[in-house]
Order: sequence, then C-alpha cells, then structure tokens
Amino acid sequence: MAALLGDPGSPTPAVGLTADNVLPAAARGRYIMQSAGRDGLFLSTDDKNTNNLRYRDNFFLSDGSRLLDDADQPTSEDVIDATNDIIVSGR
Repeated sequence: MAALLGDPGSPTPAVGLTADNVLPAAARGRYIMQSAGRDGLFLSTDDKNTNNLRYRDNFFLSDGSRLLDDADQPTSEDVIDATNDIIVSGR
C-alpha cells in the first residue's frame, strides 16, 4: 500500500537512505483516484514488474543497490508507472 499511497518524492529518512529503512514521509495526495486500467485488475501482477510493489522500489533495485541516473547520481522513479492503472492524486 505504501507504494500506491506514499509520495515517491518524499522518502524518509532524507539522510542515510537504505533499502531497509526507506518509508514515505508524505502521502501521494489528500485524495487518490485509481482506475484498474485496461486489464480491469487493480495493480495486477500481470503488469510489468509489479509482482511485489514496495515503496523502496522507487529508489532501489531488487538487489538493494541504489537506483542511479545516467550521471551515476541517486534518482527515483514512480513504481506505479509500471502498471497500466490510472492513478490521479490531488492536494
């Protein structure tokens, strides 16, 4: 649920982030609307790389190493984007 409800841009702790201690510091929004997408299943395991969605996957690879950009700097990506679900949140 944290992968869906947690803001991928607000991890905690801000310093010393590891795959074992990362949690969302804020919600994705005050409200979240979700459509199951074209397969009709919410967060379907048939969606690409969504067998075990975890909040940490926004920042870390499955082996626990940090997700890096092209300049080898730590980065993040919203794991929910790997699903075909439509997620809209608002503040």
